[in-house]
Amino acid sequence: NEFTYNALIRTLSRLPATNSWEEHYECCNQIDKIIEEMSESVSPNAITRGFGINAWAACAMRAQSDKSHVEQCAEKASVHLYHLLSDYTKFESEKSVNINAINDVINLYGKASQPIKAVEVFETAKEKQLYNLQSLAVIVDALAKNSYMDISYVDKAKQYLLEFERDKMRMSPSLVFPDMKYTKMYN
Repeated sequence: NEFTYNALIRTLSRLPATNSWEEHYECCNQIDKIIEEMSESVSPNAITRGFGINAWAACAMRAQSDKSHVEQCAEKASVHLYHLLSDYTKFESEKSVNINAINDVINLYGKASQPIKAVEVFETAKEKQLYNLQSLAVIVDALAKNSYMDISYVDKAKQYLLEFERDKMRMSPSLVFPDMKYTKMYN
């Protein structure tokens, strides 16, 4: 039963009594096993995949400054996102769950110093119309955090801000000129 699986996953995600990364990592692996087992009998829904992504995001928070641990969490969360997005039309009614999952994975890739993967996730989200202002903020943050690696990440962030301003203007014909407030905030 889907409800039972989700309750078990929710319980496991709250289980770690300590703040140790290892304990959270083990619980997340157990969650992954439950979702895998679940997929043999019933297809995991967007909420189930969202729980998986949230668990890996919480695990990454416990990793402190260990980039390799954060990278592992980001990769594991992206597997859930891949499954979620591969059949996203089936979860049309849970669009906010999809967007939150995308935002979490972009954030994880930013923390893991993998801005190229964060851009790939954001581009996919744009293609599927599964992004919002928070998504923009997360990708800009991920790119800005990693600008020390390559200055072109700053240019990419600025490009996203400008595109957002233009899209906003297109959706709102009463605006003759974009107000550029997001771009000004970034600059």
